Amino acid sequence: MVIERISNLFTFFDRRPEVIIDTDIGDDIDDAFAIVWALVSRRLTVRAILTAHGDTELRAALTRKLLRSYGKQEIPVWAGVATQTDVVFTQKDYAGEERSPSSVDGIHATLDLIRKRPDRLTLIALAPLHNIDAMIDRDPATFKTLKRVIVMGGSLRRGYNSPTGEPNLTPQAEHNIHLNPGAFDRLLQSGVPIVMMPLDSVQARPSDAFLHAVGEAHPDLHRLLTLWQHNNPFHVTRPTLFDVVAMAAAITPQRCPLIPLRVGVDAIGMTTESEGAANVRACLETDHEEALGAFMRDLCPSYSGPSALALR
Repeated sequence: MVIERISNLFTFFDRRPEVIIDTDIGDDIDDAFAIVWALVSRRLTVRAILTAHGDTELRAALTRKLLRSYGKQEIPVWAGVATQTDVVFTQKDYAGEERSPSSVDGIHATLDLIRKRPDRLTLIALAPLHNIDAMIDRDPATFKTLKRVIVMGGSLRRGYNSPTGEPNLTPQAEHNIHLNPGAFDRLLQSGVPIVMMPLDSVQARPSDAFLHAVGEAHPDLHRLLTLWQHNNPFHVTRPTLFDVVAMAAAITPQRCPLIPLRVGVDAIGMTTESEGAANVRACLETDHEEALGAFMRDLCPSYSGPSALALR
């Protein structure tokens, strides 16, 4: 019986989804929350993290420090394509003296990892799609061997909510797609299965009790959150956890119901539905209470306070 249980445990860990996380950590705070969830979850295995957009070396330094604080420094972190940006890097002070430019080509390293593990890796894209664009351009055949891509991006039937959480029923050009609409179009044509997590489903606003509990249990997240609260250009203290809900599509997929859709994108990054064969599976509605509850069960298992979700 004991041997059988041990065997079942190894089978469980062998079947966990293997992921590469593509992130623009350091601007908004939701990337850090999503990455930490992936690190502590027993329901997936993080194989690598690739940084995207702006100063990718600084983002990589921040990520390495965060991984080390969780004892996960063995996970490779690669700097992806650097770009010009005027986005405020709210959490750069956390990186401190960590910055040491790497000689590793992040796009090459990621493609090499995909090549070694064909049909096994899920790419979770939480950032503008510059790295995806570069990978498809450099080696479309290898890119096509990804098991799937989960994209936090797009806006189909809803746009950005107000700062206080009031719903917006008018679709908008979402940030990650807007900054490289051509890359999203190439992804749609790549042949890789796509899970789309648009604004419609990902705008979860946590309660103060949620943020306090996470900060108490996770000092590095508390530090990053505090930096974001002081430095974000919107002058708000409660974030929207877009990337946490997108991560739920990998960790707790039952909370992210998917429907097949055909989606296109225009030159400014507006994503629209059209007739024809489906090219994505999209999550248009998520139970945010359940998604944030799953996050809390992994990060703060003893939490028994009020709702994780903010009331408008």
